[in-house]
Amino acid sequence: MIQQILTMLALICACFIAGMIIQRHLPNHTERLRLVSSQFSLLFIIPFAVANSLWQMGDIDLELFVVPLLGLGVIGSGALTSILIARFYSLTSRQFSGLLPVTSFYNLGALGALFAFVFFGEDGVALVAIFKLFEEAVYFGIIFPYCRTKGLGSHGPSTRFWKNPVFIVSMCALIIGLFLGAADIHRPEPLTQLSQVLVPIGSLLLVFSAGLTFHMSGSQQWLSTAAVTAVLRIVIGVLFLTAMFWVFDLWAIGGGILFPLCIMLACMPCGFIGVLPARLYNLDTALANTAWMATYIASLLVGIGYFLLA
Repeated sequence: MIQQILTMLALICACFIAGMIIQRHLPNHTERLRLVSSQFSLLFIIPFAVANSLWQMGDIDLELFVVPLLGLGVIGSGALTSILIARFYSLTSRQFSGLLPVTSFYNLGALGALFAFVFFGEDGVALVAIFKLFEEAVYFGIIFPYCRTKGLGSHGPSTRFWKNPVFIVSMCALIIGLFLGAADIHRPEPLTQLSQVLVPIGSLLLVFSAGLTFHMSGSQQWLSTAAVTAVLRIVIGVLFLTAMFWVFDLWAIGGGILFPLCIMLACMPCGFIGVLPARLYNLDTALANTAWMATYIASLLVGIGYFLLA
């Protein structure tokens, strides 16, 4: 297992660095490559993998409908982190609005799905798809519009998240996968083998796409704030999930893998679009960039600590 994880981390780093190299040496091709790689992954590979994974789960237990609420709660815990940090450090409205997306956005579609597949197989991928059901609605329907009101930019993603092609395709994949599973239609054996390839490829394409657009520079001024933010974000998310599972006795849901899966997702770093609102709306990019990088360091340390103690 450790060798598999190290291989996966090496591939993630390689894809990200490859994207950065192309961005630097072939700038004229960067945007086209980014568009092709990200859209091919988000609109074709990952939705197909999600539908395929949901199909093999069969008839979905009604108890699993609590999973999207857990995902919504984790996103909310990330937002709460920004509120607490803003109060403690007396951040301005512009600074808070730059930090809010960083703490609220989780890298579920790329890294979350990839790690879920490695640790929990296709069931993990299917549960991640259910966990992130409200993700686009919150990000593009609430957080982006809020940040826009606090910034100076006038362009950005549409607030009508239901018209977003990624959202539409994701919902279709979810519905199709649930229908095929509930209809008790036998899944062809080749599709089982296909999932072993699609999930890693889709995730790594997104990592490559992020490397193509990576323009980051943090600030020493915000190092301590970012470090506290990254740690607090994980702590609040884990405490929220533990409380929900304990109060409502959710331990047996998903064959017992739901709790460790959710904890893993709550420890995921910020999604690659977490710093986008700060850049689009002229918010505090130094704070956003520093906090973004801190979430990756915190997630890495948590992962290392887990393996040392396991």
